[in-house]
Amino acid sequence: MADAWIDIDADDIAELVADRGEFVDVYRATPCPSCLNQDAANESSRVEGCPYGCEDGQIYALLELPDDVVVVIYDYNKGVWRPEFGRVPSGEAKWISMAAQVTLGNQDRVVLKDREEEARQTVKRGVDTLSHPFAFEVLRVEQGLTQFVEGDDFELVPGTQDNAGNPFTPSSINWLTDGPDVDENYSVSYLRRPRLIYRGDDMRPARRNFTGDQLVQRLTLTILPLANG
Repeated sequence: MADAWIDIDADDIAELVADRGEFVDVYRATPCPSCLNQDAANESSRVEGCPYGCEDGQIYALLELPDDVVVVIYDYNKGVWRPEFGRVPSGEAKWISMAAQVTLGNQDRVVLKDREEEARQTVKRGVDTLSHPFAFEVLRVEQGLTQFVEGDDFELVPGTQDNAGNPFTPSSINWLTDGPDVDENYSVSYLRRPRLIYRGDDMRPARRNFTGDQLVQRLTLTILPLANG
């Protein structure tokens, strides 16, 4: 919890970030004005009833970053053990960035653009929505012994989120043929981009290095599970 901000050897960290960094999308969180006024136990405070299409009481907007900005993500561990909870399914990862390029705030989300993970999900026909919003390639769609062909039977509609804070559109399967009967289940295997959130637990005031001109942000991120929350 003591390493949220800065090393005095910021020049060395800058070289590390440039050499080992990866590209990310950052989604800046802003508290939803509608849900701030709702009881958390009230169904209308959740995304289904929110006029802004928020997620967990936050409106997310894609942060525009320069093309050459990278960050270091390390200790990506999906099997974190917590004494009070046991094995946490979402896990954690560490973040290092040069603050002049990009920093995270509480509840901001991060998508790792160069990594991929395989997921398998049971989907109901007529709903056809995938749990993970950043699906980018379908591997298999099947129902029992029947396998469906992408481009002939169905197509993947990727999830979308812009930088204007508009409601998020989840990834989904669009059927080009009749496919499975309505309300029947089918299986989808697909590739997704890992998604993480910063919950603000280890944020500390910024301190400059000895030269006074470079800040390094070090944070612990939580790996989000499949669900959209």
